[in-house]
Amino acid sequence: MNDEAAHSGAPEKPLVEVFNPEDEIEAAIVQEALSDAGIHFVFLSDQDRILLGIQDGRHDFGVIQVLEEDADRAIEVIQSVLPGETEVEFVEEEEES
Repeated sequence: MNDEAAHSGAPEKPLVEVFNPEDEIEAAIVQEALSDAGIHFVFLSDQDRILLGIQDGRHDFGVIQVLEEDADRAIEVIQSVLPGETEVEFVEEEEES
């Protein structure tokens, strides 16, 4: 267990990446919709990832993560608030081998 989880008393649960917003406006729309739906999320901006030493070669605005158990519902919420998007940038789930 990491120090932050130990201090907060919060159990560690796996987070999954569900969406890569293209810009600040798209990120704000999705964050508000997830909050309204009662879905807890983490938003890491591109700058946050650099500061945390996460350099994965992506050049997007950031990433939105949710608890693994909320991923399907989060994707439904995101699709409902971005209906005009033809190419919604959902993070591909890795196939288990």
